[in-house]
Amino acid sequence: MNNKYCYSIKEINDAELIVNHLDYNGIAFDYQSNYPIIHSREITRSSRNIPRIALLAAMLGFIGTIGFEYWAGTYYLPLNIGNKPYFSIVTALPYAFEIAVLFATVASFILFLLISKRDNRQTVRKTNAVYFYIDNDYIDDFNKFCATNKIEYEICEPID
Repeated sequence: MNNKYCYSIKEINDAELIVNHLDYNGIAFDYQSNYPIIHSREITRSSRNIPRIALLAAMLGFIGTIGFEYWAGTYYLPLNIGNKPYFSIVTALPYAFEIAVLFATVASFILFLLISKRDNRQTVRKTNAVYFYIDNDYIDDFNKFCATNKIEYEICEPID
């Protein structure tokens, strides 16, 4: 944080506008807020993979359960009960569906925890303002954007 300036914005709508502008122009910045600010930088490639991983885990659980029931009913422990077949897909489907849902849920949860792990070394300020930390190289662009859109800001001391 040594070569970054700290700016304080009071309005959350102005903060969202600034975040989207800085992100669109590829300007390096960081921010602290007590309110969620949604912008395109938070939708990372890895977070777009959560549905794909969940689908893959569900398919793995479904196929694995069908395969396990087939193996258990025909090879490991074939029981002849009233001349019924050793394996029936109709009886295997409910279990396979349950295991598929379980695998997808667990995989999504674990992937979510891995993606959302953040390194927050800064202390959180207890105010309603949004604090931006902007590199020295982009200060002029930030000031021009705030002046153009009539956004009020204050320069503040960064915390380490």
